[in-house]
Amino acid sequence: MDEFEYEGSKFKFNKDGSAEVQVKTGTVITMDKDGKMQINLTNIKSVGIYNIIDLKTHRVFRDGDITMHQIEFHDGGTAKFGYTNTGKLVEFSTTRMTTTISKENEIMLKKYEAPVRPE
Repeated sequence: MDEFEYEGSKFKFNKDGSAEVQVKTGTVITMDKDGKMQINLTNIKSVGIYNIIDLKTHRVFRDGDITMHQIEFHDGGTAKFGYTNTGKLVEFSTTRMTTTISKENEIMLKKYEAPVRPE
């Protein structure tokens, strides 16, 4: 296992290809060996788009009591997320997008940027 800290976040990379990141706010993001990531959504306050120019489509629809958002960027990245009627985020997934989480637990979606490992 390889571990390091960078700008207040703790990174763990396992031999099986999985990884875990704990950000400054305590939120933990896990990634399996296939790149599928999971995050505890209870603390997330909002989801936003960093640069509206990158947006190709944004579709909003209802699925029962959930308002769903599907977005696609020009570079092919996609996201899907859903909120309850009370504003609670209950579903969130992305493919080929860069996501950042602010200190205030706000997710920002950006076009894909390959990760650079600090030295």
